[in-house]
Amino acid sequence: MLEALKCLVNFIGDNWELIIAIGNLLIAFSLFQFTRKDINPKLFVDSYQINKDDISDEILERGIIYGDYAFKHGEIIDYDQQGFPEIGHKPVWWILEIVNNGDFPATHIELTYTIVIKKAEFEFGIDQADVINERFVDYKSLTETIVYDYLPPNGKRETAILKLYGDFPYATLKINNLKSAEMTFMKGDIAIYEYEHPEFEGFDDSHHYRRVLGAYKPKK
Repeated sequence: MLEALKCLVNFIGDNWELIIAIGNLLIAFSLFQFTRKDINPKLFVDSYQINKDDISDEILERGIIYGDYAFKHGEIIDYDQQGFPEIGHKPVWWILEIVNNGDFPATHIELTYTIVIKKAEFEFGIDQADVINERFVDYKSLTETIVYDYLPPNGKRETAILKLYGDFPYATLKINNLKSAEMTFMKGDIAIYEYEHPEFEGFDDSHHYRRVLGAYKPKK
């Protein structure tokens, strides 16, 4: 044991410069691994609604506008059927916001999202006034990709993605992918926001409720 300890002391004495150099390399590598996480941007997304008259021209120009009823590829959504409200509301814009909370810029950003429009399904009991087994199911999906070349530290971009009139009862916004040249931030279908028709906040009577469900519209 004593002989082994003596050999170790001699080895350290003969190679102390090499040992210090290796130690410095290990410290430098550890610092690099620690700081590398901090030099990336920190992106997250949010969503909100804004009145039609309050939206800025800048957001509108940046937006991907699908018109009142048509999706990108010309598909017309038929809201004149059971499951879609008879009662609309004042037009509002659905805004998608991307924010960089990091201390470094993000470049070549790609954000892919899906809006899932829902409709009501239900049965009638003894007559059309007796609505039972209500549920809300996926009806149509809209997927789009937004690309930004650059987002500075503590910067944000807002995009108008859809104008809402109250044509459907619910819709869910999902983020499919969020990445930049630096790293991937989100992947998979992550729901971040749900639109609810404001009439669901309260009903005057059962007739009002049936109108919001679209119970009086034709079944197709």
